[in-house]
Amino acid sequence: MRHKLAFGLGVAALFASAVGVLAPQAVAKELAPGVSCDEFVCRNDTDDTYRVEGIASCSDWSERRITSQVPVRERIRPHTTVTIRVNCAEFSDDALWIDYRGAVLDNTPRSGSAG
Repeated sequence: MRHKLAFGLGVAALFASAVGVLAPQAVAKELAPGVSCDEFVCRNDTDDTYRVEGIASCSDWSERRITSQVPVRERIRPHTTVTIRVNCAEFSDDALWIDYRGAVLDNTPRSGSAG
């Protein structure tokens, strides 16, 4: 009886460790040194402004499929954390995820009307 219990516990432990290794890890993707994104949140721990770029996949939940992909560009000022907003197409409900492509140094001042 003890042998079966020990064997069962060993199999359970092996299965649990395999699931932990194979499961997707919730780790932020580093796009540039000090700039990282995880799901819809990006963080800039540098002294520079960066432009984060990627492609968002949108869905209309009723069809349960990706209905569109839209480009994402967001400027992230130094030492800030930003929630990325995705403007999905008219017939899509929500963004499912963002495939981040990179971060580009963007210290150019924003142009605006001086007046």
